Amino acid sequence: MKNRLSLIVLTAGLLASAVAARAQDAASASDAWDARLSDFKGDVKVYAPGEDKALPVEKGMPLEDGDRITTGADSSAELSFDAGTLVHLSAATDFTISETKRSQTAFKLTAGTFLGKIQKLLAAQSLIVQSPTAVAAVRGTEFGVEVDAANPDDSHVGVFDEGKVEVKGQAGGSEMIIGGQETKVSKGAAPLHAYQLQRFIKHRSFMRVTMKRHLQTLRQTWKRITPEQRKDLRKKALARLRAKAKDLEKKAADDKQKGDKKGDSDRRGEKESRQKREKMEKFRESIRNRKAK
Repeated sequence: MKNRLSLIVLTAGLLASAVAARAQDAASASDAWDARLSDFKGDVKVYAPGEDKALPVEKGMPLEDGDRITTGADSSAELSFDAGTLVHLSAATDFTISETKRSQTAFKLTAGTFLGKIQKLLAAQSLIVQSPTAVAAVRGTEFGVEVDAANPDDSHVGVFDEGKVEVKGQAGGSEMIIGGQETKVSKGAAPLHAYQLQRFIKHRSFMRVTMKRHLQTLRQTWKRITPEQRKDLRKKALARLRAKAKDLEKKAADDKQKGDKKGDSDRRGEKESRQKREKMEKFRESIRNRKAK
């Protein structure tokens, strides 16, 4: 009887732990944005957390904390966070999703251009973008952050037509910028005083027209999924992408082997042609010598 009672207590304890864990997972999931790769163009790669090999990407794939996305030349990517926030990564960008909690969202921009249309955040929510020299704390806004690959010691932050961003530098100090303003933060320095948009003017039309249209389309086509569905989609997507990466590696190795063989063949052909030319020249030289005698 005693053993039976102990078994009942143990079973009840395990069930309670399982229920608590499930409730904690649900609470954690409800606090996380549903981050996805909405669209991409050209050479875009993703580095999953804990993996040092780049994987190709696919439209609609779920993204998670720790994912690093890179874009090549003439390439771009769009990331969505639920149906209300859209992020555009321009060519030659190196970007990491550090944290996707609604209460505390964090991104890291190592190089390139980040443009964001962020839905208005609640008082208890925060969103920051960290660059090599600055931290931009955002309230719902249209803004951009740039790190020039040619000069990575400078970060630029700008706000387009609405919203505000507080920018902090490594040397302390902060600068609040509003619509139509930008600032620059150099390594080890405080942000410059806000000034009229200059560097980000070239992105204003894209923000006003293209990103606005894309966000409207996203809201119309967005399909909600459960955390379980999202987990399953992520697992399957990564499996497909790893297989695709292996196929691409094999193709590259085969192409290289073919190229090496072709190179060897070309070199043999050049050698044979040279030997024939030399033989012919010797023959002609012998004829000239006979005629001279």
